[in-house]
Amino acid sequence: MTTVDTTPAYRSYAHPLISWGSVILGAVAAIAIGVLLNLLVAVFDAAATMHQIAKTGQAGDNAMLLGVFGGIANLIALFTGGFVAARSANHPDHHDGMLHGLAVWALSFVVAFAILGAGASKTVSAAMGEAAGGSAESAAQMAEGAVAGQNAVAGQPGAADATAPTLAEPTAAQQHAAEADAQSDAQAEAHDIAKGTAETAFWAFAAMLIGLGAALFGGVQGSRHPHHFTDRPRRVIVVS
Repeated sequence: MTTVDTTPAYRSYAHPLISWGSVILGAVAAIAIGVLLNLLVAVFDAAATMHQIAKTGQAGDNAMLLGVFGGIANLIALFTGGFVAARSANHPDHHDGMLHGLAVWALSFVVAFAILGAGASKTVSAAMGEAAGGSAESAAQMAEGAVAGQNAVAGQPGAADATAPTLAEPTAAQQHAAEADAQSDAQAEAHDIAKGTAETAFWAFAAMLIGLGAALFGGVQGSRHPHHFTDRPRRVIVVS
């Protein structure tokens, strides 16, 4: 009797590590819950602003509280998405559900950034269109003013010399001071823009990193199925 070892030389999984249907379900759940909770945060912010206006006549700065509660809402949404993805998967991913949580986090942020990018591009296009329209209108008004001035001068010879004020030419020192002031203002504006961009990028990085932790934790919790599911009896069919 010959015994043949049929064990493969390498270890392989009997099923896929990630159930992409479960990942999509978890990402949709995370996005929907995130939108729902952020809308609730916006309602509370509007109510607080109205109360401040009615009490003091001025709207207070609620940016800090708005950011904190918005971050908590996103954490809840990502935790729920990771939990749903890991729990609805047919098989565990051998990493305690963290692969499903990671996939939900990545897909949710990709979709959110795509939506935000589309909205930002539309806003920029509308602003550029309004700016172009305003420039055209200003140019038309300037042209009309120039034509009216020429007609007035043509109708009354010497009137321009009588009504035009005498302007003194700026000295070199004045021009240098004006250029220095303009350069200083430009540097201050560039510094403020760079500072705002750095702060926004840092808080966005922190929010994404904490959100990743929430999604991973949700995946771990979702992969812990009850014992009556994992230890249920097996049926053995004996073929004679």
